[in-house]
Amino acid sequence: MYYVFLCNLLTNPAINLLALGAGYIFDVFGYKLTILILEIAVVIIEAYIIRLLCGFKVKKSVLISLVLNSLSYGIGLLFYSLLI
Repeated sequence: MYYVFLCNLLTNPAINLLALGAGYIFDVFGYKLTILILEIAVVIIEAYIIRLLCGFKVKKSVLISLVLNSLSYGIGLLFYSLLI
């Protein structure tokens, strides 16, 4: 969990800044496409870092990264819907 937390500390601010910029540049479709591409990139990057730090196989690292990022994204959507 410690490594996953550190990975998230690195990727979360980056993806949020890029998403904010995409919101100003693109229309709704372009923004959603940008978010999808960024989320896929984050899953890959975090899976790679998890694999290096924990010594897991690629499949397990990708699965951990995918599940945790999906949960994080879902919780973010929930909070966003509560704020609006």
